[in-house]
Amino acid sequence: MRSWRALSETIHLTALGLWLGSLVMTGAAAAIIFPTVKALRPSLPEFSGYTGDHWRIAGGQIASRVFLVCDVVQFICAILAGVSVCVLLIVARVSVRRPAVLARLATLGIAIAVLGGQLFFLAPRMNGHMLSFWAAAQRGDNAAAAVSQAAFDKLHPVATNLLGVATLAVLVAMVFGAWAASTPERNDAWTGLPRIPTQTHRPAKLEEPLLLRTQR
Repeated sequence: MRSWRALSETIHLTALGLWLGSLVMTGAAAAIIFPTVKALRPSLPEFSGYTGDHWRIAGGQIASRVFLVCDVVQFICAILAGVSVCVLLIVARVSVRRPAVLARLATLGIAIAVLGGQLFFLAPRMNGHMLSFWAAAQRGDNAAAAVSQAAFDKLHPVATNLLGVATLAVLVAMVFGAWAASTPERNDAWTGLPRIPTQTHRPAKLEEPLLLRTQR
């Protein structure tokens, strides 16, 4: 049990750390890419018929690859974190009554739910608008490109908020996971349940009466 628990805790915390790192680096990369490309004022020959800002297209094509890598890393880390915590609960018999365990499960559930909403609902819509924008800009259809760009920009604040919520949830899940792994005895004492003694004490043996010893 101890070996299973140690292995599962290691995988769980490592997955959360990589997940958190991918989210932070993705946000940092987006914050660097777009201002840098905008300052360069690029002109893309492939989109010569598009009269809008070419830096949006150039920056978007770079950032889209970064976000794709981030999504893959998030998906793998979420699976590892979920499977390892299931092993902790089912195989290692970690008590769900402990506050740290409840907190890590709740925050991990929030992070996985946000990731699911992003991967299966928000990202396909944003990618569809982004590809339509690029295709229209490449054709020189500025009106259609403006419509697709407006639809993409409308969803962008939602994606930014989800990125922030996911980052916070993964961070809190990692903190509570480390807390639960390092202080099991303290957390067990906070359950409010009576502690069951692990060792029973035999009653002391009574001394033989003096009268019986003198009659022998």
